[in-house]
This record gives sequence, C-alpha cells and structure tokens, in this order.
Amino acid sequence: DERTRRVEEAKRLAEVERAKARRLEEEARLRAKEQNRRRREEQRLREEEASRRRQAEENERRQRELRLRRARAAIREAFESDFLNADAFYRETCSDLSRSDYEAGKVVFVREWIAENVRLGTPKVLPDDEQCAAIASVNEHVQVVARAGSGKTSTLVYRALFLMRHCGVSHRE
Repeated sequence: DERTRRVEEAKRLAEVERAKARRLEEEARLRAKEQNRRRREEQRLREEEASRRRQAEENERRQRELRLRRARAAIREAFESDFLNADAFYRETCSDLSRSDYEAGKVVFVREWIAENVRLGTPKVLPDDEQCAAIASVNEHVQVVARAGSGKTSTLVYRALFLMRHCGVSHRE
C-alpha cells in the first residue's frame, strides 16, 4: 500500500512536472510569437517611415523642379519683354535659379533671337556660347579679344542689332 501510494505520488509528481514543462514550453512559444510580432511591427514601422521619407523627398524634389520651371519661365518672359532689366529681375525674384542656369538661359535666348531676327550669311553660322554671352552682356562694357577670323566683328554687329532691335536702345547710344 505504501509502495502503491509512492508510485501514485511519483506519477502525480511526474504529471505535475510534465504539465509544468508544457506550460513553460507554451509560455516560451508565446514569448517567441510575441517577439516575432513585435519585430514584424517594428520592421513595418521602419518601412513606413522610410516610405514617408522617400515620399517627402520626392515631393520636395517636385516642388524644387516646379519652382525652377516657374523661375525659368519668368526669366524667359523678362528676356522677351525687358532684357535690359533682366539681371535686376533675376537678383530680386529668382533665388531658386542658379547664376550659371540664368547665364545659360541668356545665351540660349540670344542665340534663338539672332536665328529668328537676323539674316545670316551663307552658310548660316550662329554665334557660339562665348559670343552669345558677350552679346547678352548689355549692362556692362565688353572686351572682345580673339584670333583673326574668329567672329569678333560679327559678334559686335549682332550685339548692336540685339541692343537696337530687341532692347530698344537708340543707335546713337
């Protein structure tokens, strides 16, 4: 009887130990499951934050591009309507546009104006970038120095035509 009681007690203790082990395994499984859920949630939050940052950067890039397009359009309008004051307009209103972009825009405008408004000789040769920059430099004196036959005279003639026909400067000035 004592032996049976001990065997029964041992079985009961073993069952309690097995139940305890199952409970510990279940708790460990639930902790692991919770840790995995937290990791997935943290990863999802990081991905959402990265997505929001990328979207904000893209929006900023689009806004910057829109401001540049507007500045270029405003400068183009200033070139067409009041070229002599375009430099002042640029300084006052076009902070989004770099100086080099502004100067490049002047060169393009002058080249296009000459192509449309001046009868060129045969073959039709438009001024290069340096020559267009000299022609577009309307608010200051320009010294043109180059080798013989490089187009100094035609550059000065184009400049005079541009100033008189486009900018409205009198031939006496």
